[in-house]
Amino acid sequence: MNDLSGKVALITGGSKGIGLGIVQRFIEQGASVLVVANDSQSLTSVSAQVAHPDRLDVLTADVSSSDDMQAAVAGQLSTLPLFRPTPVKPMWSRIPQAKEPSSP
Repeated sequence: MNDLSGKVALITGGSKGIGLGIVQRFIEQGASVLVVANDSQSLTSVSAQVAHPDRLDVLTADVSSSDDMQAAVAGQLSTLPLFRPTPVKPMWSRIPQAKEPSSP
């Protein structure tokens, strides 16, 4: 098993099915999780289905709308108990043999 203590995951579609299983697994392994889904009724039952609801936050948003996601998530990530903003490098900078793609 992986130790995800101190990690934060944003999981879309995590209110049921495979997404809920992923949420449960991440929380079992120590992560804090923000679940985003467009069905508020499904989201209300998620906290009852995870081992540590104190490491869970839920958010109703339409993930197909970038404006909706940006507005909704902007205020939510900082509320997670273990959130630590970190810079993200492009994937090609982490793979030694890969080169940055050229512009068309």
